[in-house]
Amino acid sequence: MWYYFTDISPFINNSNSFDEAFYKFLSDCKIDENIIKKQRESNNNKYFRFLIKTDEKNNKIECSDGKFFLKSKFLTNKNFKKSLINYYKPLNIYITGPREIIKGDGSGSGKWIIDLIFTNTNQCV
Repeated sequence: MWYYFTDISPFINNSNSFDEAFYKFLSDCKIDENIIKKQRESNNNKYFRFLIKTDEKNNKIECSDGKFFLKSKFLTNKNFKKSLINYYKPLNIYITGPREIIKGDGSGSGKWIIDLIFTNTNQCV
Protein backbone atom coordinates (compact mmCIF):
# COMPACT_ATOMS: atom_id res chain seq x y z
CA MET A 1 0.00 0.00 0.00
CA TRP A 2 1.27 3.47 -0.88
CA TYR A 3 0.64 6.53 1.25
CA TYR A 4 0.68 10.06 -0.07
CA PHE A 5 1.55 12.67 2.54
CA THR A 6 0.34 16.13 1.70
CA ASP A 7 2.43 19.23 2.44
CA ILE A 8 0.81 21.09 5.35
CA SER A 9 1.72 24.59 4.29
CA PRO A 10 -1.56 26.54 4.09
CA PHE A 11 -0.07 28.62 1.28
CA ILE A 12 0.42 25.53 -0.86
CA ASN A 13 -2.64 23.54 0.14
CA ASN A 14 -5.80 25.38 1.19
CA SER A 15 -7.93 22.28 0.86
CA ASN A 16 -10.67 21.09 3.16
CA SER A 17 -8.54 18.08 4.06
CA PHE A 18 -5.83 20.34 5.47
CA ASP A 19 -8.39 22.11 7.66
CA GLU A 20 -9.91 18.80 8.70
CA ALA A 21 -6.52 17.37 9.75
CA PHE A 22 -5.48 20.62 11.44
CA TYR A 23 -8.60 20.87 13.59
CA LYS A 24 -8.75 17.15 14.26
CA PHE A 25 -5.22 17.16 15.67
CA LEU A 26 -5.76 20.48 17.44
CA SER A 27 -8.77 19.04 19.25
CA ASP A 28 -6.61 16.08 20.31
CA CYS A 29 -4.20 18.58 21.91
CA LYS A 30 -6.91 20.42 23.82
CA ILE A 31 -7.45 19.14 27.32
CA ASP A 32 -11.00 19.37 28.59
CA GLU A 33 -11.60 22.26 31.00
CA ASN A 34 -12.89 19.86 33.70
CA ILE A 35 -9.61 17.92 33.62
CA ILE A 36 -7.66 21.18 33.85
CA LYS A 37 -9.74 22.20 36.86
CA LYS A 38 -9.02 18.86 38.59
CA GLN A 39 -5.30 19.22 37.88
CA ARG A 40 -5.25 22.69 39.40
CA GLU A 41 -7.12 21.61 42.51
CA SER A 42 -5.19 18.39 43.18
CA ASN A 43 -1.99 18.86 45.16
CA ASN A 44 -1.59 22.44 43.94
CA ASN A 45 -0.24 21.33 40.58
CA LYS A 46 1.43 24.16 38.74
CA TYR A 47 1.81 22.46 35.38
CA PHE A 48 0.57 19.62 33.24
CA ARG A 49 2.76 17.85 30.67
CA PHE A 50 1.54 15.68 27.89
CA LEU A 51 3.35 13.53 25.38
CA ILE A 52 2.57 13.18 21.70
CA LYS A 53 4.08 10.22 19.87
CA THR A 54 4.95 10.72 16.22
CA ASP A 55 6.59 7.43 15.43
CA GLU A 56 5.67 5.74 12.17
CA LYS A 57 2.33 4.31 13.30
CA ASN A 58 1.25 7.29 15.44
CA ASN A 59 2.23 10.14 13.13
CA LYS A 60 -0.58 10.00 10.57
CA ILE A 61 -3.83 11.92 10.57
CA GLU A 62 -6.22 10.48 8.02
CA CYS A 63 -8.86 12.74 6.50
CA SER A 64 -12.27 11.71 5.24
CA ASP A 65 -11.08 12.06 1.62
CA GLY A 66 -8.25 9.56 2.22
CA LYS A 67 -5.41 12.08 2.40
CA PHE A 68 -2.88 11.81 5.21
CA PHE A 69 -1.11 14.56 7.12
CA LEU A 70 1.73 14.19 9.61
CA LYS A 71 1.35 15.25 13.25
CA SER A 72 5.07 16.01 13.39
CA LYS A 73 4.66 18.65 10.69
CA PHE A 74 1.80 20.33 12.54
CA LEU A 75 3.88 20.41 15.73
CA THR A 76 6.43 22.62 13.97
CA ASN A 77 3.76 24.86 12.39
CA LYS A 78 3.51 28.37 13.92
CA ASN A 79 -0.23 28.59 13.23
CA PHE A 80 -0.77 25.35 15.13
CA LYS A 81 1.04 26.72 18.20
CA LYS A 82 -0.91 30.00 17.93
CA SER A 83 -4.14 28.02 17.94
CA LEU A 84 -3.04 26.17 21.08
CA ILE A 85 -2.17 29.47 22.74
CA ASN A 86 -5.55 30.94 21.75
CA TYR A 87 -7.30 27.99 23.40
CA TYR A 88 -5.28 27.90 26.63
CA LYS A 89 -4.66 31.62 27.23
CA PRO A 90 -8.24 32.42 28.42
CA LEU A 91 -7.83 29.53 30.87
CA ASN A 92 -4.77 31.27 32.40
CA ILE A 93 -2.42 28.66 31.02
CA TYR A 94 0.98 29.40 29.50
CA ILE A 95 2.33 26.93 26.92
CA THR A 96 5.87 25.78 26.34
CA GLY A 97 6.54 23.62 23.33
CA PRO A 98 5.68 21.69 21.42
CA ARG A 99 9.24 20.43 21.39
CA GLU A 100 10.70 17.14 20.32
CA ILE A 101 12.64 14.98 22.74
CA ILE A 102 16.10 14.53 21.26
CA LYS A 103 18.04 11.29 21.69
CA GLY A 104 21.61 11.24 22.98
CA ASP A 105 22.95 10.91 19.45
CA GLY A 106 21.18 14.12 18.40
CA SER A 107 18.44 12.46 16.37
CA GLY A 108 14.73 12.93 16.93
CA SER A 109 12.89 10.45 19.10
CA GLY A 110 9.45 10.76 17.57
CA LYS A 111 8.11 12.00 20.91
CA TRP A 112 6.99 15.57 21.55
CA ILE A 113 6.18 17.39 24.78
CA ILE A 114 3.76 20.23 25.41
CA ASP A 115 3.85 21.78 28.88
CA LEU A 116 0.85 23.66 30.22
CA ILE A 117 1.82 25.99 33.06
CA PHE A 118 -0.98 27.30 35.25
CA THR A 119 -0.30 31.02 35.60
CA ASN A 120 -2.96 31.80 38.21
CA THR A 121 -3.49 28.77 40.43
CA ASN A 122 -5.88 30.60 42.76
CA GLN A 123 -8.45 31.00 40.03
CA CYS A 124 -10.07 27.83 38.74
CA VAL A 125 -11.75 27.43 35.40
